[in-house]
Amino acid sequence: MKLVESGKEHARWHLDERRYRTEKGRSRVDRWLTAVFGFVGAAGLADLVVLPFLKASYPQLGTKWSGLFSFVLAVFVVSLFAAIFWISNRLRRE
Repeated sequence: MKLVESGKEHARWHLDERRYRTEKGRSRVDRWLTAVFGFVGAAGLADLVVLPFLKASYPQLGTKWSGLFSFVLAVFVVSLFAAIFWISNRLRRE
């Protein structure tokens, strides 16, 4: 009977280990997807909001520079919001 209990415990440990590794891999993929969609969202924000604002405010900027500046500004804004949400979630969890 002791061998049966030991076998059950060993099987539970292996199942928990597999579940942990699966969740770890899924979490890694979720982080990459979040980063990709963050960049896509920043590009959309830059194209639809920031670029027209920069063209209206600074008409002397060239097309290449205004596009680059709008993308950098949009990435900064999205990163700032992401950092604020991340910090608030970390503080709430602890």
